[in-house]
Parts: sequence; structure tokens; C-alpha cells
Amino acid sequence: MELLEETEDAPKDTKKKYLQKMLHAIFFFGRIHKTPIEPREFFPESQQDTFRRLCPAPFEQCTTHLPTKTPYSILLDYVTEVKRFTTSLELMSFLQNFNAQLWNQSPEVPHALNATEFTFTASVIACCFYGDPQGDADLHHFYGASLSCKGRHERLIMIDLSSIKTWHKAVAYAVYYGDTGPAITFPEGVWSQAFQFNVKEQKYQEKPPCEKCQQLFRNVNFQPPPDSPTKGNMWQYGNCTEVESLSKLLLGTRVVEEGVRSTRTPPLPNSYEAIERDFTHSIEAEIKARLMPR
Repeated sequence: MELLEETEDAPKDTKKKYLQKMLHAIFFFGRIHKTPIEPREFFPESQQDTFRRLCPAPFEQCTTHLPTKTPYSILLDYVTEVKRFTTSLELMSFLQNFNAQLWNQSPEVPHALNATEFTFTASVIACCFYGDPQGDADLHHFYGASLSCKGRHERLIMIDLSSIKTWHKAVAYAVYYGDTGPAITFPEGVWSQAFQFNVKEQKYQEKPPCEKCQQLFRNVNFQPPPDSPTKGNMWQYGNCTEVESLSKLLLGTRVVEEGVRSTRTPPLPNSYEAIERDFTHSIEAEIKARLMPR
């Protein structure tokens, strides 16, 4: 609620839309948690009826509808839409203050948001943009968050949901293959910068890309530059913040979308059209089938 107060100038319809999306995602993760948590358990008893009257849809749909993003990604969409930050540093400063409020809350109920399993903060935020080599780009920034949900089961579900409902098909294609098949190569001029949240210092700090992102997304100018190759990254392909930010870049920048290629070796088709065709005709059905038993 503090966030809504900090963005009091935002249209009421916009606030309600994003609040409903966020509550729906939170309730969904509560329901699939190893110890299922009912929506009402996320609120003090005195606020349960108020939230249900204000936003009835998330309470009713958390068992019948699937979310398309994790809570922090929804938050990121909201604040970048209503605050219109001019630099990534402005956004990081805003998120640092928000994270500090969230982590320092003293919940009144056992399952309320706190600094353990149900603090849906993203550990890493990324900003990417396209700088046209000819100098004609507007340098619009696209932001993404790492998956803000706890648990391997929850992450795998969210990666599959994002692949078929949210991410650009080229990104979903690369995530699907991971280290077992082709990656994707971006055209010249794509830049990406990541920031990791330091819990002890309560601030975001620059972070080089992990080995998985370097493997999936070729020809990206990562800042800071990659460290020497690291081993043992235990998180799943699709967990990283670069997945969401580069997906948004592709969805929002036609010249980048048209220039993306797979690393398949010609004469095998490697254009974006071939990537989209491969994903739509074979990969998507497999992911949907994988989701059904869950």
C-alpha cells in the first residue's frame, strides 16, 4: 500500500489494474506452495474484507487463471509506467527504498510478506537498450527482473508460463534449448547492464552477466563486462533478469527483432522467422504439455 501512496498521481484505473495483477500472482504462489496458503492469510484480519471488496478478481481467479509474471516484474512494469524514470540509477534508487520498506516490515500474521519466503523482491534488475550503429536510435530503456518466487517447483512453472504467455519467442526459444541446442545472436548495438540487490547494504550494485546469459544471448554488450567464466550456476535457464529485459527489447524494437538470429549453422534456417516457426510448431506444444500435470 505504501507504493500506491508514493504514486498517488497515477490514474486510479492503472493502480487497480496492477494491484490486481500483483495480488493474483502472490495468491497463485501461495496456493502452489508446499504448504498452501489461502489469499486471506496474506493480510491482517482487519484488512481482509477491505482487500476483497477492493479487488475481488484475484481472490476468485487464483485457482482458475494463471499469472503471466512474478510479483516483482509486475511492480517493475507499474513503476516504470507511472514514474517514467529518465535513468536506470533513478529506478534503482526508487527500488532500493521500496525493498527496504518491504524487508523491514514486521508482519502481523505468520504468512504475511516478510524477509523470508514471501518477500517477492527480485535479487537482480537489468536495463537494456539498442544503440543503432548508425546513430539513429532513441535509446529507450527496457527493464527486467529476475524471477521473484522461491522454490524450484515454482520457478520451473513460472519459466514455462513466461515462455508461452509473456516472453518474446526468440528468448523463449533460447531458454528452452539452454545448453542443449542453439542460442540466439543479437544484431550490433544491444547493451545490457545488471544490478544485484545487496541485502546487507540494502542497495543495488552492478553485476556482470552469469555464464548462462553469455551462452544464451550472443553479441550483447554486457556492462560490467563478464568476469572470467564461472561454473556451478545452479539456477535454471530463464531465471535471470536479462531474459525479461531482452525480451522486452525484442518486443519493443522492430529492428532488433528482425536482426536476431539463431546460432544454427546454414544451410539450416536461422532467421527470426525460422526461430518463431520452430517455437510455434514444436516447442510451445511441448511446454504446454509439461505444464498440464502441475
